[in-house]
Amino acid sequence: MDPAGFLLFGPRVGAELGGDRWAVGASARVFHWGLLSRALFLEEEWSFAFSYGVALRGRYYLQPAQSGLHLGVAAELLGTNVEQAAERIVTRSFYGVPQIEVGYRLPFSSFYVDGSASAGYAIQLAARVDDLPGGSSAQFYEPVDQSNVYAAAAIELGLRF
Repeated sequence: MDPAGFLLFGPRVGAELGGDRWAVGASARVFHWGLLSRALFLEEEWSFAFSYGVALRGRYYLQPAQSGLHLGVAAELLGTNVEQAAERIVTRSFYGVPQIEVGYRLPFSSFYVDGSASAGYAIQLAARVDDLPGGSSAQFYEPVDQSNVYAAAAIELGLRF
């Protein structure tokens, strides 16, 4: 669980499976709950409808027992829905976000705290503008491509089984 996501690109929950030094994981985030995602994607009088991310990642831990310094790669698919109530439209965008990460895990018996930083590039894969109920002007708008360099930090709190 990444509660720090409320400040960045939305809180995340996930699971990780692995051996002594290698691990693979999957996670999901609620993108529209993140303060930074709101600051970067929204203009005045715009709002998020449900927006999400799902990711797969692989990590290599330099110390045994999945602890200490780790390096990894991840790929996230991000779906955003930005509504413009005054125009009665919603812009639906879909991004792919390949990234690299570095972090450090501190184990405390069966619990752990893991801090990590990641960087990559958000690539727009698809986008369209649709009418909201009562709207009829979507054909006059083009979606804005928000492809850009991506960086994030996370603080994961977890439980080892």
